[in-house]
Amino acid sequence: MHWYKFKIMLANLSEASSFKKKIALRFLDLSGISREFPGFSQIMSAYWAAQLPGEYNADEVRETDEFEKYWERI
Repeated sequence: MHWYKFKIMLANLSEASSFKKKIALRFLDLSGISREFPGFSQIMSAYWAAQLPGEYNADEVRETDEFEKYWERI
């Protein structure tokens, strides 16, 4: 599948889909939410659960390197 088709499919997903919700959580601006806000801890838990890992294990690093080397050749 070409990237453009994939991008169109993503754009047309329902806002109620779990994928769109996870993306929204990942880019949520928390600067306007105070710690006294009801449900603040639940919002923070959901926010951090949706984030990508900051550290990768050896297998993930190797797979990423292989992926990049393969696509550099093309």
